[in-house]
Amino acid sequence: PGSDHRPIGTTLELTVEEILAAKKAKVREAVEAELDHLAGECQPQAAVDIEELELVSVRYRRRERREVRLRNVGQVAVHFNVGTVMQGAADKAAWMQVTPERGVLMPQESIKLDIIVHIGDRVAAAILGDGTTTLEAIVTFCIDGGVEASHPTVAVRAVCLPTCFGRTLQNLASQTCPVRKSMNRPPSSPGVGTSMDKHALGQGSMLPKEIWRLVEGLSDPRGLRAHRLFLDYGSTTEAAEVRECLDTGRAFPAGLSPQALGEVLLQLLRSMPVPVVPAGGLGLTLI
Repeated sequence: PGSDHRPIGTTLELTVEEILAAKKAKVREAVEAELDHLAGECQPQAAVDIEELELVSVRYRRRERREVRLRNVGQVAVHFNVGTVMQGAADKAAWMQVTPERGVLMPQESIKLDIIVHIGDRVAAAILGDGTTTLEAIVTFCIDGGVEASHPTVAVRAVCLPTCFGRTLQNLASQTCPVRKSMNRPPSSPGVGTSMDKHALGQGSMLPKEIWRLVEGLSDPRGLRAHRLFLDYGSTTEAAEVRECLDTGRAFPAGLSPQALGEVLLQLLRSMPVPVVPAGGLGLTLI
């Protein structure tokens, strides 16, 4: 308040006698570099802590979860959303998801994202039925306003264990041993004289041994007396154990509930890419 300073202005007239081209170019480069630096600081930037992710021994109907951390490494807020590109046979069905799919990060803030791989009925029928065991995808974290080439990416590779689920009835019937044991053996045609385990039917049968084992397990007194069979779900743990026994050939553990066996039988039939009863075969509409 006590100051007598007042803003002033002036106009100068200068005569340039000589332009030093080299110094002018040097000053120009310095100014442009400073402007580029300032522009870069104003661009949203983010980075991930993992660029490649491999999941091994992925099983049918068992969720596999891995964590990836996305960090804002710039000076302005980052708005991101997730884009996924499936590769090869993997584009037939959505076998992977990332959560959350979008969000906002302030400078130096980070967020944990879950990459979830799940092989369900529809995925098994679309992918595993043709013998595919390796699934690949590229997850891109698209940054709003960022340079496309700098969007963080994560390459995901999932290796699935061979399973009887997702196969056709004919394919299962042609297998002379459990699928995990037949990984290095070519399938035989039904009717060819080959030795089969004690759970298989006689030679020439078109009924897969996996279905036979499940029906045999349901035929004991507990199964015959079970109420609401195929309507009530069995234990998740028991169902997972039954599926593992079918794929490996191990004997079913004692005391399995009929509901678990019935549930896995329905899962096996639902996962087949070609229904046991073809649509329209009996004048019915199958949903």
